[in-house]
Amino acid sequence: VYLEQNREEAAQTQTDDSGNYRMDIYPARGLYDLYATKGESGDIRLGIPLREGRRRRMNLTLTGAVKIEGTVLMLDDETPHAAVVVQAVAARRGEPAPQPVVTALTDETGRYKLVNLKPGSYQVRCHIVGGYVYYREGSDFVSEQSSATPLRVRSGRTIRNIDFRFAPLKKGT
Repeated sequence: VYLEQNREEAAQTQTDDSGNYRMDIYPARGLYDLYATKGESGDIRLGIPLREGRRRRMNLTLTGAVKIEGTVLMLDDETPHAAVVVQAVAARRGEPAPQPVVTALTDETGRYKLVNLKPGSYQVRCHIVGGYVYYREGSDFVSEQSSATPLRVRSGRTIRNIDFRFAPLKKGT
């Protein structure tokens, strides 16, 4: 279970065996976002007002989480890229170094899932030797963030087929 304010982590904890959790926040001022994940399930509550000296009880129900998913293959469209880092970054143009919001590794078949994203606009990128490649609709990828296709994430919706194709990475990389 995570608590964030302005995309910065304010607190995190794990539930006990009964699913209960507790967070103590000091100082507590303003609006916070609360989310929980387990595997491919999650729940998000946005814009929770918290004030010092007040308790809030928040129940979360883990259901199918909002996600972006796709495949990372080599140029032959058959050979998977396994263990490649794939990230969703907030789609803010002009930001010098976009910070990843969610990170995943591709599995042995090249599949990845970025789970429990908050509603908003994101760009998806893969880490390659020397930098990143970004997803661009209608293309295998682009290397510039400014040319990447922003993906609009909405509650209850999975964005599929965000696929990448690029040459093999150097052995041992």
